Amino acid sequence: MSRTIWKRSTRSTVTGIIDAETCRLVSDRIIVRELDRVTVHGRSARSVIYELIALAGGSTTPAAWVGACEDGLRLY
Repeated sequence: MSRTIWKRSTRSTVTGIIDAETCRLVSDRIIVRELDRVTVHGRSARSVIYELIALAGGSTTPAAWVGACEDGLRLY
């Protein structure tokens, strides 16, 4: 079951956190960056969570800081 926590901040900006299943289901409609791997109560494997950057259709090129954040996460 996919879980999503999100809110629309303004008409053009969307912020939120989604899980891997939600990301898989709507990956053609959103731009995300991997945020972290978290432990979920009742699950043995760690879950990947993503930050919702934007809805697709606008700019499909992530901001420069997204790449820097993902590089930092890989090094962590």
